[in-house]
Amino acid sequence: MLWQRNRTRATISLTLMIALTGAGSSSVTSNADTPSRKLRIATYIAPPYQTELNGKLAGTSTDTVRCLFDRIDQPYELLLYPPKRAYGRLHSGSVDALYSYSDSNPKGDDVPVSSPIALEKWYFYSNLPLTDRKDKGPYLGDIGVVLGTDHERWLDAEGYDVKVRAPSLDNLLNMLALKRIDTILADQNTVQESAIYRKIISLGSLHHRFVQYQPKRIALNQHASRRYPSLISELNREINTCKPISMALEQFERELIREQMQDYLADVLESYSLLQAVHVHNQRFTELSQEQINALDDQWAMEQPTQQGELIQRTVFSPEADVLRLIKKRSEGVIEEILLVDAQGINVVTTDLSSDFYQGDEKKFRNAIAVPEDFYIEDIHYDESTGHYLSHVSQALIADDDMLAGVVIFGVNVEKALLSQFSD
Repeated sequence: MLWQRNRTRATISLTLMIALTGAGSSSVTSNADTPSRKLRIATYIAPPYQTELNGKLAGTSTDTVRCLFDRIDQPYELLLYPPKRAYGRLHSGSVDALYSYSDSNPKGDDVPVSSPIALEKWYFYSNLPLTDRKDKGPYLGDIGVVLGTDHERWLDAEGYDVKVRAPSLDNLLNMLALKRIDTILADQNTVQESAIYRKIISLGSLHHRFVQYQPKRIALNQHASRRYPSLISELNREINTCKPISMALEQFERELIREQMQDYLADVLESYSLLQAVHVHNQRFTELSQEQINALDDQWAMEQPTQQGELIQRTVFSPEADVLRLIKKRSEGVIEEILLVDAQGINVVTTDLSSDFYQGDEKKFRNAIAVPEDFYIEDIHYDESTGHYLSHVSQALIADDDMLAGVVIFGVNVEKALLSQFSD
């Protein structure tokens, strides 16, 4: 049996409040004009996530927030404050919610929060090469950061020796351009908005290195949470529909993940036991009706509490599953799960207990078989259960008769994939 793979920050008066109501209408109002039935949502200027354009709030996160509240049919208004005041209004209860709320908020209070509506991508930007030293990370030289930011708090918590704490990103970039400092820590999306950064890039090389993701969310105060008990869950259900743009993978990130997954795909293709398991499964479950598939899905769900049923034992605890787990282990955390499914999208072998037995109705299966000569790589999604940022990477498996045999699906931890390029 032969197998193969086919190959700005805007200037704005700090006393101005911009109120944007649901259903796309907008107006400038004072607090006294706020209708009590509307959810009052505070925000602040943070390009490109929250910006001000012609007296109205704009930006990628603002677009996402509008989409979310419009979809759940919840009236709202967006109120613009300076950052510290926005957080203060949330804590005092004078507004119901705030975006974009940071997990590293210095107050550290336990407020109900949504799944991420934006992901900051933190990078070191440096005049130095940022290559690893033996048993150490890169040499960073004199480090600068913007005062009062999440980046500053993280550097301090991690024990970095920060030399400069600048009042603004542009001020920091100017010092980097003049070589008064060697390295800065900042969000990639924010840095790329800066004209100073674009000028630096045009004049010469600037090294950069991925550090981590930092999620931004919608937060409710405790009073609003009691008044709207289902609001967070309703928002979370719509986040994927509203497609936060910062959750998209960039082309170089996709290429890196594609390159890494080639090796693990080869491991699957070189395993006779795995390919034989798919072959046998296709013969056993030939052209099942949707009703029969639904029954198998129901059986899978019923077996999950004890994990003792026939389907789970055969799929997750078989010798073939052990082979997949060895492949997963070799990735050193880059791969969080592997699913091997048959030509209909039914689980054959998995490293972990998947939520569904049937994958054939999901993008990671459908899009993989639509373009079988290449990996299908999904954008980032946040896994609440693990706190990790995942992307499903799928590849169709084609038998020697050019017929679809199945699909292998890798659940990739994107942060670890990006960081692994710097490991030995």
